[in-house]
Amino acid sequence: MNAFIFDVDGTLIDSKKMYMKPLLKVLNANGYNYKYEDLDQTFGINALDAVTQLGVRDPKKSLLSGLT
Repeated sequence: MNAFIFDVDGTLIDSKKMYMKPLLKVLNANGYNYKYEDLDQTFGINALDAVTQLGVRDPKKSLLSGLT
């Protein structure tokens, strides 16, 4: 191999919207009223920490059941 490409998220591909839009949709569908910008603090951390920071009730159970 002569060369390889190493991509830090945002250099070639920006995956933020790919994760944040579905999270926003699920949160809002379950009665959590967030705007896209409100989720910035949760990008790049694991799902349990993210929903805990966002104030989801019983976060472990919510993740397993789709936040309902």
